[in-house]
Amino acid sequence: MRPKGFTLLELLVVIVIIAMLTSLVVIGVTYAMRSSRISNTRAMIGTIKGALENYHTRWRDYPPSTLSRYKGVSGLNEFNNGNESLVASLSSTRKGGIIYQPPAQDHYQNTDADQLAKNPTKSFLAESGAYTLFEYVDFFGTPFVYLHHNDYRNPPKSLTRYKFDPAGSGKTYKPVKGVGTSWAMPDKFQLVSVGPDGVPGTPDDIPGF
Repeated sequence: MRPKGFTLLELLVVIVIIAMLTSLVVIGVTYAMRSSRISNTRAMIGTIKGALENYHTRWRDYPPSTLSRYKGVSGLNEFNNGNESLVASLSSTRKGGIIYQPPAQDHYQNTDADQLAKNPTKSFLAESGAYTLFEYVDFFGTPFVYLHHNDYRNPPKSLTRYKFDPAGSGKTYKPVKGVGTSWAMPDKFQLVSVGPDGVPGTPDDIPGF
């Protein structure tokens, strides 16, 4: 009598079924993580927008698209200037104190590895010495795009170039049109996450408008 056991064909069928189930689990987990990051990024955008309105109440304007608009600031590179200005402005200790801090420390990054000799806004992020030009990053780890409404039309290259990956060469953000010929958020600002693909101007962007 032949001993009982699995045939090679039966083992192959079992392996294929296990592989299919594993693939489905991986796909499901990946989709759930992606959805969670999108939801958390939307929530973060909403919180930053609220902070920007508080900033406007305090200063009668929104943060500029570049720190070069602050007195005595020079030496900025061509990347991430809007976001860097956003961080420096909202983290200032002047006139009432800090307006916004992200949900965790890892939402501060310096993707383009730059700094200034001095702290331009008295940000709490540098009490003395050189000031690291931090950016706020979303839940995909990429910097948000920020642009003041004064710079929607024909912005200089230095305001629209973003390095979303430290190893990347940079990409260009184009201000978004709203209804008809008007700009989105025409009297305010554009705040955008470039979404899962890390590329501005694609369907998975997560806009704050």
